[in-house]
Amino acid sequence: MRLLKVIKKEILHLVHEPETITLMIIFPFLLTWVLGTALGGVMSGGTAELPETSIPIVTQGGMLSDMYIKEAGNAGIVFEKMSKEEVESGVESGDISDFVTMDSKSITLHSDNPNYLEALLVRTYSDVFAQQSNIIMTAMKEGKLSKAMQGSSMKSYVKSEGIHGNPMPGGMGYYSIAMLTMIMMYGAIQTIEIMHKESYENTDLRLKCSPYSMNRIFYAKIGVATIALVVQALILMLANTLAYSVSYRSIVAVLIALTPFAIFCCGLGLVVYQISGADIKMSRGILNTVIVLLVTFGGGYVPPESMGRTMRQIIPYTPVGMLNKGLIQYIYSNNAEILGKSAIINLIVGLAIIFVSNIIYRKREGISSVANS
Repeated sequence: MRLLKVIKKEILHLVHEPETITLMIIFPFLLTWVLGTALGGVMSGGTAELPETSIPIVTQGGMLSDMYIKEAGNAGIVFEKMSKEEVESGVESGDISDFVTMDSKSITLHSDNPNYLEALLVRTYSDVFAQQSNIIMTAMKEGKLSKAMQGSSMKSYVKSEGIHGNPMPGGMGYYSIAMLTMIMMYGAIQTIEIMHKESYENTDLRLKCSPYSMNRIFYAKIGVATIALVVQALILMLANTLAYSVSYRSIVAVLIALTPFAIFCCGLGLVVYQISGADIKMSRGILNTVIVLLVTFGGGYVPPESMGRTMRQIIPYTPVGMLNKGLIQYIYSNNAEILGKSAIINLIVGLAIIFVSNIIYRKREGISSVANS
């Protein structure tokens, strides 16, 4: 019962001063929108429809060129037959920047921008067509044309559809995860604020003279700090789901996976606070630096795909990076393997540093109240 009263007291402290919690919810919510919108086009995890490409072609005619032009429709490419003079005139006037020439021996793409998507589509289609044509010609020489013609339509090789990559979140989806883990990291600072509150309000001596064990008060504060972080994460996920239509697959499962991370974040704040001798200013400075480094090396600010090779190799082994990767794989691929490993590691490391913090705390504050002593 006494422990419950201490927990109630800590919760009332947070309720009466909600500025920190509010900031830790509103700030990442808005930042998710800003970063997600800014990078949404670059990180689109959905389907990008291929544009229909129209390009002039100069050809001498014949069965091969007719087949080349006809089958191109299946790849979203429309060839417009033009004479050599018409194309040259269009190039001189600037109306034509890309065109194809085709004869009995070769297909040539003429382009001012050979690496643009439209030019790449034409090149890819032409390569596939040339390969299949060579197979058919070889089969004719070997007398196996009927077997080679089975399924020889270009529809089996070229079709117009979206470009699908590996299941990955778009900009909004990625930052709804990255901001979630980042703000939980800043919960380490919220933890030291909770621990320091008694000293700031000069109520620590009164607590020591009370019947309550200081050890119980220590764990009560940790419990409240952890619960506060998990609740903040829940509110942020609900807000992102409602406002940005972000899916977390199962909010309950994600919360369970985030709880060990909340323990780790609280433990990080505690161990820095205790090692610094309960110096609140020094603790804040150290934690701000550590958090920025952990979030940066965890891909919290910039997606790993946009970083160099060395950074991409480091990220999966950092607490934030492993958790972000685990959440992405669980949400978008229904694979919880990395997420489970992350939860176990965060729980073990979190409990270990809390234990170390408790040892330092007990030496300084004492495990029992002054009254009991």
